[in-house]
Amino acid sequence: MNTSEKKVDLPEDATDFSDNRSTGNKSVKVVTTDMPIAIAIMILFGCGELRDTKLSSGDRNKLNLLLAPFWNPQNPEKSKKYVKENLFRNNLISQKGTDDTYKAIFEHIGQYHFDKLIDYLHYFYEKEEFPLEIVDFTDIKKCYNIITKHQTKTPNTRFDHQYCWAIASFFLYNFASSNNPSDEYDKLIKSYVVAEDTYPIRKEMIRRTSGDVYITGTTLKDAFSISYKNKINSIILDLIQNPDIDNIYIFVLNYKFMGINQESASKEIETSLTNIMDYILKADDHCPKVDIIMLNNFSIPFSLIANEELLTRSTYMFSYARNYRGQYLLFDSNDLEYTSIKNYLDLLRQNAYELDMSPLASANDVVKQKYRQHIAAYKEKGLKIKKIHPVQLENLVRRTFTEDSEHANAKDDSQFTIPKTDDTQKVLLPYLAETERLLEKLVRMHDPKGWAKVIPCNDLGFPNNVMRIAGGFLTGAYYNWSCAVPIIPVDATINTCTSSVFKLKNFDADALDDKAFQMIVKDICASAMKNGYAFQLDSGNHFLMISKDDDGNYYLVLHCSAKQAKESCFGLYPSERVWYKRKIKTLYNDDQTRYIRYIRSDTAVRFIDYANRFRDFNQEMHLYIAEEFSSKTGSEIVGQPIIKHHYGMPDPNSIAIGTFVVDTRSNNESDLVVPIFSDLGKDICIYSVDRKQDKTYTPSGTSQKIVLVPHGWGQVIKGIKNIHVDNVREETKRQLILEASDTHELKVISEERIKIKDKCVRQFESVSSFLDTYCQNINGRIKTMLHPVYCYCSRTVKLKKESKDEGDD
Repeated sequence: MNTSEKKVDLPEDATDFSDNRSTGNKSVKVVTTDMPIAIAIMILFGCGELRDTKLSSGDRNKLNLLLAPFWNPQNPEKSKKYVKENLFRNNLISQKGTDDTYKAIFEHIGQYHFDKLIDYLHYFYEKEEFPLEIVDFTDIKKCYNIITKHQTKTPNTRFDHQYCWAIASFFLYNFASSNNPSDEYDKLIKSYVVAEDTYPIRKEMIRRTSGDVYITGTTLKDAFSISYKNKINSIILDLIQNPDIDNIYIFVLNYKFMGINQESASKEIETSLTNIMDYILKADDHCPKVDIIMLNNFSIPFSLIANEELLTRSTYMFSYARNYRGQYLLFDSNDLEYTSIKNYLDLLRQNAYELDMSPLASANDVVKQKYRQHIAAYKEKGLKIKKIHPVQLENLVRRTFTEDSEHANAKDDSQFTIPKTDDTQKVLLPYLAETERLLEKLVRMHDPKGWAKVIPCNDLGFPNNVMRIAGGFLTGAYYNWSCAVPIIPVDATINTCTSSVFKLKNFDADALDDKAFQMIVKDICASAMKNGYAFQLDSGNHFLMISKDDDGNYYLVLHCSAKQAKESCFGLYPSERVWYKRKIKTLYNDDQTRYIRYIRSDTAVRFIDYANRFRDFNQEMHLYIAEEFSSKTGSEIVGQPIIKHHYGMPDPNSIAIGTFVVDTRSNNESDLVVPIFSDLGKDICIYSVDRKQDKTYTPSGTSQKIVLVPHGWGQVIKGIKNIHVDNVREETKRQLILEASDTHELKVISEERIKIKDKCVRQFESVSSFLDTYCQNINGRIKTMLHPVYCYCSRTVKLKKESKDEGDD
């Protein structure tokens, strides 16, 4: 602040310092009536800084002498530190000096500006008994008494050096020469103790403003009231009827944050919003555009920004009884308080996203119901109702710490090409490229700085799941996005699937035959169900295998997932009965040939939480199966098992389907080791990824350097020519069309699977040939080759019925 700042015209009923300040009018109360001690000390000291680091040794001694009346004689060093640290804040400092203290100051009276201090005290505290001049030390003591009597007592109030020095310098240099000193004070030191004092100021600011208006508060109960008794305080009409206002940005606590209750703050907020919606509906076509932005957080400052002025409060949170509210302060655009609050509100405004106003969304929501009833009129008049999710704010802040400042919010556009593509991948790669474009379009709807990246893996191929393909997601790919708003593309049909390898000691393969092996596995599956585990080893591409390395060591190899993560009502699979069914939204590409279905916000946060839990559960389940098998066969698990997830969500902003996400920067060597599967009856391998790679990828919001390693060979459709989706906008009629030797029309429903003769696993002579042919872009080596001995899977048990795709990854 400085004394050249422009003057703010007060409303007619506000106190004018040029008039009689003792008239009893309390609509304006100046901050110096409840002043920081630092102002008085700065006047006495005559210096713009009171920081020890800025003072010479001589000035430091002068300052110590001035502050001595506040020090405890029994512990002067401790009290000295306390006073200096709290000089510019509410400190409730009390006088502790003796007469000797004031005598010492009197002896050095020529070094201080007590005449200016008396001007200051006389100007604001004319009812106080103070000396007209300093005659002896008792006069100094009286000045200190007045200073401490009127020190700031409002909680959590701070005064920076610049602010205090602006007031002090006015008395030191400008008071005597100013023709009308009160004009300067109208803007410089105006502050309000109670909310009612600010209502005339607020109305006047809105009445004469133009351009954009920002208004924030927890409930805005008084601001948007329509009751007769609050007519004077309400500003709805002032906002809507001002023809010079272009945009009104309203920030308020989300009424859903506390639940709907007739006696709660949530009802107050709901009423405030519906009140302003009613007035917008009645307004003419030239009324301002309105954005209502709701926050799930009590830390909302009361503030009004209009005409480059800020009216705000020194504390944010208050109770239902309106306790804990601090002083109300007025700033202009040159002040830090103005720029900091406006920048924060602009951040929220730019990242807020619109509420779902579809008929399926929250039928009992009063605000949404009102909006849907007049949706065309509200859209025409420019009303938008938006929200900011708490995780969204965390993500926006986290970006600033985790992303390279030179490449913040910029995705890696380098191409991760597959070394050798077959006919299937030639069809799938452009299809996957459109998925990336559509996913990025979705992200940008919610985060202007967001992006999406889809990286195909070496085993990119067809899943069995029709819903996954139609929704744009394929097996053998990694999907990553940067979006502050929590978002999940649900047609990735996310489950958690895990590969594990356990080394066995004392396993006697000769004591078993294939029939006995099959019975042991069936017994394990049956007992697992009794213990709360649900999985299938005889479905899709899941299996339990006993294998042997070249040194004669035996291993138990597992590939399976928990059915709870998929089939149950609280699972993740987008079935017709899944818990988030009514929260699914759909985005279409420009030519209406593709779509992407997604969930967001609280629903997405819950989904991510489930995905994390299921990953841990899957690991626990694999350990259970291995321990049960070793127990039943009289063997023992030795060494560190390899348990790796190749399907699921490695983090909240990525999905891996049929690929291991290996972080080459991991400090744990075991994180670089993964199993690579093949086909029935063929060898699999334990593969070690090198830390040094020719090309790596950094997922959004991390510092990782990952490489993608295929978990198998992938599925192809022989002779595939084209894939596309028909009836894109009609969910009940959608079809996935596969053009191969024949044309196949498949319903896009949760149960549908691809069951055509041309679909099969890619064929290679061995794992080594697959790695040499398809994985030349990965630096690594085969640690161990495992040769199958016994295998339990859908093909070995020869199920009579066709298996469903439980392990479609």
